[in-house]
Amino acid sequence: MSLRPWLAASVLMVPLAGWMGQPAPTQGRYRIGITSQQTIDLTAFGQGERNQTTQTVGFVSVSTSDSSGGTVVVMRVDSVQFDSTLGASKALLDSLRGSTSRNFFTAEGKMVRLSRDNTSTPLLALGLDGLGRRFVAPSVAHRKPGSTWTDTVDVSDTLPNGSVTTRTVANYATSEETLEGAKATRVAASFSSAVQGSQSGEGGDVSFDGTGSGTSTWYYGGDASTISGISKSLQKLSATSGGAPAPIPITVQNDVTVTRLK
Repeated sequence: MSLRPWLAASVLMVPLAGWMGQPAPTQGRYRIGITSQQTIDLTAFGQGERNQTTQTVGFVSVSTSDSSGGTVVVMRVDSVQFDSTLGASKALLDSLRGSTSRNFFTAEGKMVRLSRDNTSTPLLALGLDGLGRRFVAPSVAHRKPGSTWTDTVDVSDTLPNGSVTTRTVANYATSEETLEGAKATRVAASFSSAVQGSQSGEGGDVSFDGTGSGTSTWYYGGDASTISGISKSLQKLSATSGGAPAPIPITVQNDVTVTRLK
C-alpha cells in the first residue's frame, strides 16, 4: 500500500485567509525541495512497518496578479528531479516539464482551481501544486512588524480517483529582518490540521482520516514577492480498506524548502 499521491497534497495545503492585499503583480523563478518520509504500519497483515522516502526537487516559474476579490497564482514547471524508493520513469518526469496550474485565492483563503495541466496529476502527487498559495503575500496590515493573527481555512481538492478535505488552524507572527542585504518581512507560523478523504486504486477503495501539525517560516520582499520559505509538518493518519483486518496507521513527515533563483 502506498498513498503518496494525496499525502503531499494534504500536508502542503495551509491557510492564508489573512494573506490578501498584494500591491502589484510579481514574477519569479524558484527551486522547491520536498522530502517526504512515509511509514505504513502493516502489523495487521503480519508484515511490520514499511518505510518510503521521496525526495523531489522542482524548478518552477511563478507569477501572481491581483484579481477581483483575490489573487491569481500561475505556476509553470520548468523541470523536476524525482528520487524515490519507488523510482520514477523518465517519461513521467518529461511529462511534467511545461505543466501549468492556475489557481485563484479569495480574500477568505478559499482556493478555486482555474486550470491545471496533467489532471491525472503528477503535479499534485509531487506536492508542487499545493504550494501555490504560499506565493501570495500577506495583506499590507499583516506585513507590519509585530502583527499576529489566526486563520482557520477549509480546503477541498480532487485526487487521482479520490478527494481530500483539510481543515487547518494556523497562528502567525510577523517581524522585520534583513535578508540578502535588504529588508524583508518574516512570517512565522505554527499550525494544526484535520484531514479526511478517500481514494480508489488497484487494491480497492481506501478511506483515511487523521491529524497533523507543523511550523513554517516565509520571507517576503518589499514588492510583496516571495523570497524563500521552509516548513516542517507531521501527519498521523489511519487508513481503512475493505480488505484490511484493522485500520492501518500511517505517519508522514514533510520538509519543504523554497528558494528564489536569481
